[in-house]
Amino acid sequence: ARAKEQPPPKKQQQPPGVCLVATGPGSVALTVPQAKLVDHRRGRTATEVFDGFSAVLPPDSSQNDIFTQVMNPLVDEFLGGKSGLLVAMGPTGSGKTHTVFGTARNPGLVPLTLQKIFTAADESEGGNQSPRLFYLSMFEILCEGKGERILDLLSDAAELVLQQSATIKGLKEVAISSAMDAESLVSRGMLKRSTAATDANSESSRSQCIITIRAVHKTVDQKSEHPTSGSVLTIADLAGAERKKNTGNKGSRLLESNFINNTSMVFGLCLRALLDHQKNQKKTLEKHFKNSMLTRYLKDYLEGRKKMTLILNVKPGEDDYADTSYLLRQASPYMKIRVHQP
Repeated sequence: ARAKEQPPPKKQQQPPGVCLVATGPGSVALTVPQAKLVDHRRGRTATEVFDGFSAVLPPDSSQNDIFTQVMNPLVDEFLGGKSGLLVAMGPTGSGKTHTVFGTARNPGLVPLTLQKIFTAADESEGGNQSPRLFYLSMFEILCEGKGERILDLLSDAAELVLQQSATIKGLKEVAISSAMDAESLVSRGMLKRSTAATDANSESSRSQCIITIRAVHKTVDQKSEHPTSGSVLTIADLAGAERKKNTGNKGSRLLESNFINNTSMVFGLCLRALLDHQKNQKKTLEKHFKNSMLTRYLKDYLEGRKKMTLILNVKPGEDDYADTSYLLRQASPYMKIRVHQP
């Protein structure tokens, strides 16, 4: 992706109060609000164009549009035996959780993914029992004092441990046999997820929420109740980066903000290190992933061994210019990362 200073496209009509507009299927234009312009005398409009994205979806896109463009390729590869990761990131209140989970009437990426998986499994077997087993786990990583803690959202397990192998000891994994059963599990898990009201978001996620779906082939002599082989599809809803002046957070809420912002920073450092390493193979790949539980868990993706897709949720309003500009500047170079799966 590239960013460059240039006048706004002549035919582009900038809606009032909006600083971000789509300029093509893979590009957006971000205009500095008049109130923030330094050079008022010349009356110039500073606009940056960020391009190179796989897709740019306007605010009126449906959940199905997003699934088709972004998630469906990962699901197809998962059903074909390859692991994949989708991460939704962006500032607080930008719609990440709605995009990932949706509502009963307007399902998001997780329920649409589950529906696709079981529809495909039924079709491949012509209505007969599928030769594959599917398992689902769901957990969150949240702030505990100045540290981190993993909480299982599908059980009451008191203590979970992230092991050196990036597996979580004690995490409950549930066998799922239909989209309806799986969606019910996810709904129950969401009731346990940590949320709170801030000045910036009335129902702000206070944790990193990760859902993992695993597929394994049945065998006649299947000995293990939870076989460990198979492809894995992971969906991560990251808590949104927060500015203290926007959230009004104090005390424990401020500690949560620091945890959320630090995790976002480490995640970004990992991706930047991977990109720099790919540009120059002689440069050592920095091990930033060691600095947070989320990135330790996602190590294989952050070191380029498995495919990852990012959804950048942004708010187009002029009041959100600072957050939107920061995210686009930070994340647009990641579009150059390439993953070569075996």
